[in-house]
Amino acid sequence: MATSSAVGSEGPARLIHHLTRAAHHAPETATGLIAVIRADSRTYLPLALAMACYGAGPVDTALATVVEGTHLTFEECCELEELIPLNTGVLPNAALAIAVQHCRRAGSNAQLAVALRRLGNRLGAVGRYGEALAATEEAVELCRELVAFYPDAHTSDLAGALLTDRFRMKFGVGLGSWVLFRQDLVSAC
Repeated sequence: MATSSAVGSEGPARLIHHLTRAAHHAPETATGLIAVIRADSRTYLPLALAMACYGAGPVDTALATVVEGTHLTFEECCELEELIPLNTGVLPNAALAIAVQHCRRAGSNAQLAVALRRLGNRLGAVGRYGEALAATEEAVELCRELVAFYPDAHTSDLAGALLTDRFRMKFGVGLGSWVLFRQDLVSAC
């Protein structure tokens, strides 16, 4: 997702800067931001995410709309996911839209397990806790299957998925979930 050099190095960044500022102050201008990003999403989407990272609202909604309507590759999803910090509430709707695409584009169970863990985090960030738990439980099951065949490569993934899963369960089940987490982790190792 490199920026287009034909437009000039400052042109796209300046345009996105002005449009994101306008969307913050006048939400009705978000439709213009959407149109510009859709015109060349490979250039403008990473710029818009980077510039809007600490301002949600209409910009977050506009970016989510663009992501939902753009066919991203698995690698592009990875790049965009790195632009939005986890567990911060920054651009929650755009992050969720990227995480959904990330899951759809996974080419292997290992990729899907990682994408599902991220999806669980992003769902939790927007208050969809039941769906978040389901996504992380699916990631745990995939990681368990992977550990059975490739323990050296995937045990740490399983531990991370279990930690996320059990942390989510803690809020609904209580302290007993930490005992389950410890038992699962010991058996995985």
